Amino acid sequence: MAEPHPTGAQTYTAADLKRAAGLSYRQINEWDQKGVLPETRSGDAAWRKFSPRDIFALMVCSEIRRQFGVPVESLKWVRACMLQEGADHLRAAAEIMSHGMAVVLLTDLKETFVMDSDMEIEDLLHLGYFRHEGPQSYLLIKLNPLVNRFLGCLKEPVMLSIDDEMYGLIRNIRGEMSIRNQEELEVFRLLRSGDYRKVVVHLDDGKILRADTEAGVSEAEQQQLLKIWDGDQFQTVTVTLHDGKVVKAAKQKPAEFDKPPTRRRDPERK
Repeated sequence: MAEPHPTGAQTYTAADLKRAAGLSYRQINEWDQKGVLPETRSGDAAWRKFSPRDIFALMVCSEIRRQFGVPVESLKWVRACMLQEGADHLRAAAEIMSHGMAVVLLTDLKETFVMDSDMEIEDLLHLGYFRHEGPQSYLLIKLNPLVNRFLGCLKEPVMLSIDDEMYGLIRNIRGEMSIRNQEELEVFRLLRSGDYRKVVVHLDDGKILRADTEAGVSEAEQQQLLKIWDGDQFQTVTVTLHDGKVVKAAKQKPAEFDKPPTRRRDPERK
């Protein structure tokens, strides 16, 4: 597949901006007068030159105004955010789209500017990103059509499509990593507690029936147990408790017997 990222050295004219962003020359001049266009002229009489970052930022601004009818002045913040030093939202969006994902922009045109895949925005919702006091409104816009419109104008046009199989794969992976019921949550808590050196889970038809835990014994507790069971050296001591009380205790010591000598066979005898 052709490289989806346009070169940063290429420049574009106002005519290119007009075609890409769907703006008339009158609108371009109006945006220039109101400070929405980036400072790209070396002098008053010089022709404007736009970088790929400039064009894409203005395409996004134009789409926001077209869909939501916000004042032109409100777009200055979006343009400044997208063209800040080190930012390249066109390249970042194309990279996400190259993996078959949808790219969305979430903004309030004042403080919040989040551009990422739709699944990452979904995670923000689940994590409580918007759980704050006071009224607030946001704009949500899908950027795939804008990115593809730009990439379609390259010398080697590129079209990046959304891949439903990729979403299915991601959701399957997330499903394998997530806790599905209360029993799994309890087992997870046992594992994370650090109180046990062994956790044995008993299943029936894929469902958790119970979990047996084995905790370590401190050195002081070991010495106390040795005093209690002082005498014969037993290999295994088992204590069964119920409601904190000992209900059964057993000692196990293997009995070893002398093995009978192994008879050797004379290789010359048949």
